[in-house]
Amino acid sequence: MDIEGLAARSHACDVERACELIGDAIRRAGELWLPGDAIAEALARNLTGFTGRHGNSGRLARRLRDLADAIEQAPRHRLC
Repeated sequence: MDIEGLAARSHACDVERACELIGDAIRRAGELWLPGDAIAEALARNLTGFTGRHGNSGRLARRLRDLADAIEQAPRHRLC
């Protein structure tokens, strides 16, 4: 496997692990009867703070716009 393939595989594994961790947190919040709107706002706030400390904010903003489009088109679509 070439370097690009290894990097893509590593990234996919990282994304899967992040999905598991975030999914666990969302499920736990739901078990505590927190409203979905509150959970979504908390996710947005955390993403905003995360972006300020890591990565390219423009790139993340584009990905979030794509995500918003996907949510509107298929509200029950599972991304993780």
